[in-house]
Amino acid sequence: MQLLLTAQGMTIQAPLRKRIERRLRFAAARFERHIREIAVHIRNRNGELGDLCSVSAKLHTGEEVSVAQEGRNASAAIGGAAKRLRHSLARRIERAAPAGNAGALAGATEYWIG
Repeated sequence: MQLLLTAQGMTIQAPLRKRIERRLRFAAARFERHIREIAVHIRNRNGELGDLCSVSAKLHTGEEVSVAQEGRNASAAIGGAAKRLRHSLARRIERAAPAGNAGALAGATEYWIG
């Protein structure tokens, strides 16, 4: 799975880049075999508006799952977007699974830290 990161109006330092990668890889780990790439775009909206994080995952089937989240800072926006991505991937992939195989994904145990 490839991870692409772009930013507008801000510089992404190494610690934030590592945090983004860790959060998104954790959120998508359960679905990694279905995902070709994840693209992350973070935009600083200046001052009181906070930051906006949009994430899109391209699946091997050709489908795309996109989510966006606003936050008071980049870390908050990324955390919310990662959580939304996990839920969106679960809905999309479990819906596409054959009827006898849907329980395999639904029975997985997850722990969300952060």
